[in-house]
Amino acid sequence: MSIEALSQKVRAAFPGLTVKKSYSHKHETSKLPRFISEYLISKYSNREGDLSEEGLQKIVNFVSEYYPEHKDKEYLKHQAMQLGSVKVLDEFGVVTDVKHQTHNVVIPVMGLRDVRIRSSILLEHENLLRGGMWGIAKIVWDPEEEPKIPNHPRNLLVDEFVPFQVSRCDLQNFIEKRENFTTDEWLDLLINTIGLNPKMYNRRTKILLLSRLVPLVESNVNLTELGPKGTGKTFLLRNMSYYSRIISGGNVSPAVLFYHLVTKTPGLIALKDVIVFDEISKIRFSNPDEVMGKLKDYMESGNYERGPQQVHADASIVLVGNLPTRYGKPRDKLIFEVLPEPMRDTAFLDRMHGLIPGWELSRIQRSEIHLCQDFGLVGDYFSEILHRLRSLDFQTFVSTKLNFSKEVELRDEKAIIKVASGLLKLIYPNLSVTDQDFGEIVDIAVEFRQTVVDQLHVMDPEFKMKKIRYSQICKG
Repeated sequence: MSIEALSQKVRAAFPGLTVKKSYSHKHETSKLPRFISEYLISKYSNREGDLSEEGLQKIVNFVSEYYPEHKDKEYLKHQAMQLGSVKVLDEFGVVTDVKHQTHNVVIPVMGLRDVRIRSSILLEHENLLRGGMWGIAKIVWDPEEEPKIPNHPRNLLVDEFVPFQVSRCDLQNFIEKRENFTTDEWLDLLINTIGLNPKMYNRRTKILLLSRLVPLVESNVNLTELGPKGTGKTFLLRNMSYYSRIISGGNVSPAVLFYHLVTKTPGLIALKDVIVFDEISKIRFSNPDEVMGKLKDYMESGNYERGPQQVHADASIVLVGNLPTRYGKPRDKLIFEVLPEPMRDTAFLDRMHGLIPGWELSRIQRSEIHLCQDFGLVGDYFSEILHRLRSLDFQTFVSTKLNFSKEVELRDEKAIIKVASGLLKLIYPNLSVTDQDFGEIVDIAVEFRQTVVDQLHVMDPEFKMKKIRYSQICKG
């Protein structure tokens, strides 16, 4: 199918839920996360999906007015006090203070953590209490309630909130629309949606690209991707979902990941669908023993404890980093050497469900060649679809179709089933899959886990060399 024909088919199947991806690459919109910029592009495009110069200027004006830089935080607080109100676009979160029976809004762009909010807003947008939401808030100066302290953040009140999330998201409709497309067409639709040009990839590398999304659709999946620079390893997870959080290099503390003992606030693992450790070789831990001990426990069981808190969460853990390559393959035999020393623990790495071979993916160098210029699903809609796919159980379907050889251990089996389940949700969400196509998915999942198994043997001979084998229980 031609690019034009596929674009027409996509727009017909998902009316009002597509966007021309080439506009997302423009300088004027690149400042924003992709799911926000595409929301605006879709809003200001005409019925044919084209964005005029006037429409682009409206986006520029919108960003300039509502999406300030962090250096403007004192000016924004000044505006609120002097003018009575200010509107900002940001990711807002709300913390419940049970002791004082109050709700404290966190507004990162203003550097504030204890702004009040109208209870009616929380009733309408409860996800503000579940990890936060992107949107535009009107913040007013309202010193009428206690405490009446001059220039105190509690004198600020979130008076209005408009979320930047898709207003209608019918998961069943999305699943049913899969019937309208062949597998190759559906793969191209998904590659277009994540902003890349499907013509630059073959079927295998398309599936490798989509495997980056597995942690977004499958709970408690632990994946690593290592490869050369410039292949878009982090960009996808940063820009395609409200529900991911990127930790890029630097120092990481137990308070950030798990629970803050002083502020009594949950860490990122309890709040997000995916936690991505980017530039993994530059990550450092303020308390390595505690972080790694809790991470290992969590990655195995989905539970962790810190202080008085016992938490069950479903966040997936992803490690992303650059890997020296030669002739399209890892330069060194020991791939995990690029990880920080605490993460080279074999017990930790054994909890990794797979390693995505990022060295097979080409660098993204020229926008007109490597990036999508056509229609795909709009980012905010696709973000919500990915999140809702997490609620579906495909692991039972996978496990009942597979028999593993006796040398395959429980961790291997669990890893393969989770990764295969995630890929099925993305590529065959209606579970209308042939035995051959199912085998293709499982082979990828086996390969990812086999790489981990092989690396563990290189690092520690106590991990036996083994070949993961399975047989498929075919239909009929």
